[in-house]
Amino acid sequence: MMSDDKRKSSLSRVKKDCTPTCHIRLSLRSLTNVSIYELVEADLHRKSGTEEPNFRHSNYATSDVSTFLNVLKSSLGSGLLAMPSAFMNAGLLVGFLGTLLVGFLCAHCTYILVKSSQALCSQLDKSHFNYPETSEAAFQCALKGKFKKYSTLAKQITNIGILLPCYGVGIIYVLTAAATFKQVFENYTGLCYGMRWYVLLMIIPVMPIGTIRQMKYMVPFSAMANLFLLVGVSLTLYFTTSDFPALSSRPLSCDATRLPLFLSTVLFGMEGIGVILPIENAMKNPKRFLGFTGILNCAMVIVVSLSLTMGVFGYVKYGDKVQGSITLNLPDTILAQTVKVLVALAILCTYGLQNIAAAQIIWKVLQPKIPKEKEDFVYYTMRVLIVLGHVISAAVIPQLAPVISLVGALGLPLLGLAMPALLETLTFWEDGLGLWRWRLWKNILLGLAAVVALVSGTWVSCLEITEAYS
Repeated sequence: MMSDDKRKSSLSRVKKDCTPTCHIRLSLRSLTNVSIYELVEADLHRKSGTEEPNFRHSNYATSDVSTFLNVLKSSLGSGLLAMPSAFMNAGLLVGFLGTLLVGFLCAHCTYILVKSSQALCSQLDKSHFNYPETSEAAFQCALKGKFKKYSTLAKQITNIGILLPCYGVGIIYVLTAAATFKQVFENYTGLCYGMRWYVLLMIIPVMPIGTIRQMKYMVPFSAMANLFLLVGVSLTLYFTTSDFPALSSRPLSCDATRLPLFLSTVLFGMEGIGVILPIENAMKNPKRFLGFTGILNCAMVIVVSLSLTMGVFGYVKYGDKVQGSITLNLPDTILAQTVKVLVALAILCTYGLQNIAAAQIIWKVLQPKIPKEKEDFVYYTMRVLIVLGHVISAAVIPQLAPVISLVGALGLPLLGLAMPALLETLTFWEDGLGLWRWRLWKNILLGLAAVVALVSGTWVSCLEITEAYS
């Protein structure tokens, strides 16, 4: 218990130093579990610049380990298994260097997005912002409100940018799991059914996982997914390294016209920026997310390393015969079939995590229009409809590799490269953008790269899908 003298001292400091927003919070203190002393001290530290706002006292707040697992799973899944297919469109050397570059860009853009969000939270005295709210706040605050009239448009564009890849990822997860179970079932029974039947059957496992509401309840699924994927990837590498061809048997580079497919697939494989802020917002200790040895950097080092390893070994082993998921190239042995099942289960466990970000966006639009007593019913109805949409879309276009490239090209350049660069520029414009404004020029290059990746990747992916159907 705090002594009376200490309480009086703290309250006297409020009269002299506390900001107006702290007075408001103190008047509402009875609604929270935070003591007067904690609020006063946090406000004083915030004024002096020694502490970011952090009032995340939710029962659903996640630990550092849980956050690390969620970040890892947000960037690992069917995209990792598609890396050999990406290398097929680039060649060994170009694929290796390109993967390093894309990995660095993904980590950097995620970093500047979270940094911008935290800075805006501090400026506006908020505990957290999601991605669309960060976009809106950046336009409202930049240059003393000169771009405020564009804040709603920026929020809407970000919402669309999140919804497109999240929706596409759901389709790809359903397709990957369906294709895997199809191979395993036909190998042991000899019965052959169309791919669409397996896609429709996926509604049984994905429906309960896809309707989980709280991020905290996704942690067990993320842990299982990481375990299954670790075992599956390890055994997949074992198969790819047996009877390994010479590196010289594969070209160092391929036709430049296929580079957009490579970039789109690698972006899809490593980019999880759409769910990063919901994950960071759920942390008990958000300060530990960034930094040289922070959760983000540690997770991205693992993601890039696994992507490079899988891409090189998978492509050298199977060459131009590699499929959209490397597990589909594995032999028909019992061990190989076990690997396929484990990877499919890992993807299914990740399915719910990918749905949460999209569900949050749609729910923020719907919730104000729904009576309080009907909120739960409408929310879960919305989640069910999202799952049904994934399954139906996957049944319409059951082509895995070109769909992966299309999803990577449509949403991720805008969401993962251009928007973080723009938000960093707006957020830190008045604080300076470095010597000779190097951050401004860096962000302009990121924006141009995003436009090139969006246009070329979408065009080439659509041609691939058209060719597959014709």
